[in-house]
Amino acid sequence: MSDQLTVEPRFAQPKSSSPLSDLTDRVGGERAKTLWDKLTGKQDRIRHSQEQLDQKRAELDKESAEAAAVQERLHYLQIDVERAADQLTMAEGQLHAFKATLAALRGALLESWGNTSIIAYHGADGPNYSDVVRIQAAVDDWPRVRAHLSAKVETAQKALANFSLNLR
Repeated sequence: MSDQLTVEPRFAQPKSSSPLSDLTDRVGGERAKTLWDKLTGKQDRIRHSQEQLDQKRAELDKESAEAAAVQERLHYLQIDVERAADQLTMAEGQLHAFKATLAALRGALLESWGNTSIIAYHGADGPNYSDVVRIQAAVDDWPRVRAHLSAKVETAQKALANFSLNLR
């Protein structure tokens, strides 16, 4: 009896190199062919399903990017409307301030007539009406200014409405 222990391999190493020939060696020829066909068919269906998923994902990504662009455009159109409306509102506030200033100046100038201290201050020229003339010109120009600013608001609103209608 020898002291040396020998271990024999339990399973033989596959002699073939292809998966089909390995399967044929293990389960037999026709059965292997049937199993191989089922396996490759399932792999083809999986590959096809993956391609469909990739295509759907690409379509959804494209739609998402388009939706983001639409949202951004709507946002900027809304900002345009708000800015135009704010500009009109601010101009209306300026008009009211001009009218109040004009009334105050006219009142002050009325009081300056016949006042000897004012005549001494202004000399023979009398009171200065240049601010009254300048502010009155701004007040008189209001209808033109209002028409211009109102047109800007309407243009911005129409652009927003047209863009919104084209989305439907």
